[in-house]
Amino acid sequence: MKKIVLTGGPGAGKTSALPLLKKKLEDAGVEAGILTETATEVLAENISPDTVGLYCFQKEIFERQIRKESEWVDQKPELLLLDRGLGDHEVYLGKGLYKRLLQEERMQDDEINSRYDGVVIMETSAALGCYKQQENNALRLEDDEQARKLDELFVQVWRNHPHTIRIPACSSFEDKVEHVFQAVCLLSGIEFLDVVDDRGEPTGQMVSRTYAHANKIMHRTSHVWFLREREEKLEVLLQMRSYTKSSFPGQYDISSAGHIPAGSSYRTSAVREIKEELGIDVLEAELVECMDRKVIWDDRFFGREFHDRQISKVFYVVKDVDEDVFRLQKEEVDHVRWMDLEECIDAVIKHTIPNCIAVEELESVKSTYEKAKRKKGL
Repeated sequence: MKKIVLTGGPGAGKTSALPLLKKKLEDAGVEAGILTETATEVLAENISPDTVGLYCFQKEIFERQIRKESEWVDQKPELLLLDRGLGDHEVYLGKGLYKRLLQEERMQDDEINSRYDGVVIMETSAALGCYKQQENNALRLEDDEQARKLDELFVQVWRNHPHTIRIPACSSFEDKVEHVFQAVCLLSGIEFLDVVDDRGEPTGQMVSRTYAHANKIMHRTSHVWFLREREEKLEVLLQMRSYTKSSFPGQYDISSAGHIPAGSSYRTSAVREIKEELGIDVLEAELVECMDRKVIWDDRFFGREFHDRQISKVFYVVKDVDEDVFRLQKEEVDHVRWMDLEECIDAVIKHTIPNCIAVEELESVKSTYEKAKRKKGL
């Protein structure tokens, strides 16, 4: 479960944004939960700095939030959005009392940061002069000037978290929610794909990769075959998929292949994937387009159904690189090997090597390469 904190000064819009973000995420196939703001619940019970003192008030909120966060562990949504994180207490208590609170709770600063995968800091509407103290929260205590001062303090207290994104105030709340949504997607590390039609054109909708494969959603991939000539024979580079892959583990596959992230292009995604998987730099202009291929495949891996619906653009690139030069992404690739292309086609057809290769791709790559060679008069 990924945990992303939404924080910021009063009037930043985080509480109003949360249900909208949840809907956008779930529309994209991401199961999302919301941990509501604890301070509002405590104030509603007539527990406030005036009744119990500032320190006891913040301590009550802190301990309740820890319990609430623990309760979400068993529910295990894919993503949990939190209305404030435990580090926010430093803003209200100051450094001295905050350190006392952590000591009493037997916690360290780095433990607070490590609880959350990312922090989105939303700027208060007071920055634009349109802050309304109790419009959305009748229990809000801060005026306009206090909201702006607190806003800067939230930036300071989260400065040591490795993954924070600041969202500036925006005159359009709809635009601000979209900015926060993009930040949450980035910080959560959840891979989103464009939904495409049968021609591979994006429809304007996007879904998570997991959702796409569970629900037969058409999306895009790039396939790049590495070629080289040795002793007048054309060789192709095969990668062995990692044995921990969720689909086709331990199978020989395309030299480099990957899903096209939402908003990206085939070529841009292809060169990025090559760098990540193989550690080799390739220019977009070096990719030679061979074919578009529509893939429809249904299978089952590790007890789970797998439905692949993709439009794949197939390329080749000529790179005479020895196997030990590649810097492999071990989570994706177990090893690579060069193989005579004709022998590879025969092995795929006869299945004498473990593979998940479509022979029509190899044949298209061979044909396109030979045409290009004849055109050059080689």
